[in-house]
This record gives sequence, structure tokens and C-alpha cells, in this order.
Amino acid sequence: MTEQEFLLKETHGLIETYTNHGSITPTFTLLFDDGSTESNALIFDKEKYKFFMQKICEDSSVIACTFITEGWLTTSADETKSPSECDDREEIIMLLYNTRDIAHECHLYKPDKNGILELVSIDRAYQGRLSNPFGSAKI
Repeated sequence: MTEQEFLLKETHGLIETYTNHGSITPTFTLLFDDGSTESNALIFDKEKYKFFMQKICEDSSVIACTFITEGWLTTSADETKSPSECDDREEIIMLLYNTRDIAHECHLYKPDKNGILELVSIDRAYQGRLSNPFGSAKI
């Protein structure tokens, strides 16, 4: 499987899972240089997960990965609340795609009024805690 085929497979899987279940389990999926894949669900806090993802990506046979998760957006910037606690929150689904060759993409989806996911944007300049699993793992 190529990196592009991997991204398409992950995108279709994300949409299908959300359509069938109405939610997404945070999942980290790896693409290896032999075309095989492996998925791991998020089982602990994000800081430890970041270390876990980076440690796995130190393996040179890992050539690409995705991290898929649900989240919330809000337009009311209130630093005392998380976006999930705000009255104007909107559900989002993010697919973070990274390759060893420095491709970084954040695909942002929102469910429409019928619960069908729509692609809102693809950002190739995103930053954040989980944005580069190919960086060095540090405790």
C-alpha cells in the first residue's frame, strides 16, 4: 500500500465508522514500508500518548501514520473552560496525517445536520501536541 492509498483508506474508514456509530475512538494507525498497517486505540492521556507515538515512529520501517480523534471547536475563547464545556461548541473529527518525508496534514470534518461527515478543511501547516510523531520521543 502506498502512502496515498493509506490516506484514502484511513479517510474512508473514518467516514464509514462515524456514519455507522456516530462517534470515533481516538486511533493511531501506522503504515510500514512493506505496505502493512497496524492500529492502536488511545488508552491513556495525550502526553503519554504523544511519547508512545513518537517512540513507535522511531522504527525506520514506519513510513506514515494517522491519528483520528473527536473534538470540539468554539468561537467563545474562554480560557477557564475547555471547548467541550462552551455553549457554542461544535463537534469536529480530526485526521492528522504524517509521513517520514515530512508531509503533515490536518483534515477537519464536521457532521452536517443529518450526521454525515463533511470535509471542512485540509491544513498543511498545523501545529500542536500530536502534530509530529516522527519527532524525537522525550519523557
